Amino acid sequence: MAMLIGPGGLHEDNCGTWDYTPNVDLQEPAYRAQWFAQQVDRLLVLLGDFAEVDFVEVHAADSEVEWEWKPSETLDGLLSEIRSKDQVLSVVVWLSLSLTTGEAEHLLSAGVVRFVVYEDPFGHEVSVRLDTHAYAGRPGLPAKAVQVNHARLAAFLRRIESGLDVRFNYCESQAFPDRIHRLGYHPAHPLAAS
Repeated sequence: MAMLIGPGGLHEDNCGTWDYTPNVDLQEPAYRAQWFAQQVDRLLVLLGDFAEVDFVEVHAADSEVEWEWKPSETLDGLLSEIRSKDQVLSVVVWLSLSLTTGEAEHLLSAGVVRFVVYEDPFGHEVSVRLDTHAYAGRPGLPAKAVQVNHARLAAFLRRIESGLDVRFNYCESQAFPDRIHRLGYHPAHPLAAS
């Protein structure tokens, strides 16, 4: 059930996105690099039982991946590398989500958290993008499993708001546009099997 289609992103028709605005001005490159490192360090703690890190990409001004980190390497190495990049424009954290089907626990490579600075037009954002079906319901997934998965999602989104230096901006989902909200999805979707 892997929904990850590679470093290019997740399928548009199964994604939910929660977008946040940093509480600080990130126009100064040196400060931006420090802020990115601090927020990534916090994020790795905030993941809790929600997900595990697959890898982290650090992107420079030309949008190419300048450096990549995997969990087998030291965290200090990752944070030092981010801090050293004066021209870093984004840090992308790829996730394997901890999900239950009601019978077993699984890791699904279907999540990403992006810390991004846009230069034209200039702006900043932190976005959480996930495969939505395990949280909102899909054919064959018991309603109890959806509830367990959604509880993890809601707890994680609360931790994002309280633990990162950001404020909520908006959320969107092509699959469930009327059900997505700040802390997940409204319940009782017909796709959730009983």
